[in-house]
Amino acid sequence: MASRWGAAGGPRRGGGPRGLTAAAWAAVTLLLLAVVLTGCAAGDGVRIEESASASEGTPAEASPLPAATPSPARETEADAPEPPSPGATRNTDVPTAGAPVSPPGASGDVEIVSLLRADRAVSPAVKRGLEPCEAEEWPITFSFGELTGGPAEDLVVNVSACADGKGVGSYVYREEAKRWVNVFADEEPTVFAEVTEGTLRVHTQIYLDTDPTCCPSGEDVATYVWRDDGFAEQDRTYQEYPTATQEGRPDGEG
Repeated sequence: MASRWGAAGGPRRGGGPRGLTAAAWAAVTLLLLAVVLTGCAAGDGVRIEESASASEGTPAEASPLPAATPSPARETEADAPEPPSPGATRNTDVPTAGAPVSPPGASGDVEIVSLLRADRAVSPAVKRGLEPCEAEEWPITFSFGELTGGPAEDLVVNVSACADGKGVGSYVYREEAKRWVNVFADEEPTVFAEVTEGTLRVHTQIYLDTDPTCCPSGEDVATYVWRDDGFAEQDRTYQEYPTATQEGRPDGEG
């Protein structure tokens, strides 16, 4: 039986798969396989180079810049409190007004004007006069003294009228449980209180119907002592002022 292969070992014309030798077909097969594998590898390389955001389904875009924040100067201008009115800061260096005072032994400072304005024992008429008479002149004087036996010296406050300087109210405050409590109030016209040898002495000028404003006839002096959590009157005297003559000297003087 005749052989299908020629002398050179190749397939006869019309024999074998499409006229290719077995070795050639193997080479073609390997070449096609290499091309397929290369394409797959290339596809894998693209996927590896994708960003994490792209792999999660988020577009790989640059993040937008944060919204612009106001500059510090603009924030300061918008948030800055309104400047106080001129009257709110006036006379803060006056001891009887804006500046606190420190009674000896007290638990803290006390601002007298605020104390008077918040005190129910002070009449509305007196409170209306709690303003400076002039630029830095308040119609208020004060002193300290040991009157009630408290832990701190007591505060004695006198308020006068700006118009004539006459007293309109005298008050004594005692510190109790870190609070200043009103323990004495006298709002008789021309009143003035002071501490004398551990007692409270209250002076009140006496005017007769014919007395001019400048010249009262005399003064009433009442002395109070602290007893049973309150002031009790100990003594009261009247002192008549000398009467001026036409020459300007009191009667009886040569």
